[in-house]
Amino acid sequence: MAEILALSPHTVRDYVKDIYRRAGVNGYEKLVSKLANANGASPSAKDPMT
Repeated sequence: MAEILALSPHTVRDYVKDIYRRAGVNGYEKLVSKLANANGASPSAKDPMT
């Protein structure tokens, strides 16, 4: 993702951490679950960071 956006990996990690903080979660699966519950979908996405 960093390469596509022409950003450093550190910057991307900081942005992702900020998204988690703003959403009040501490991981990708919890974020997906929270977003899925917000719109009624079922969470099934895999972590793109791995």
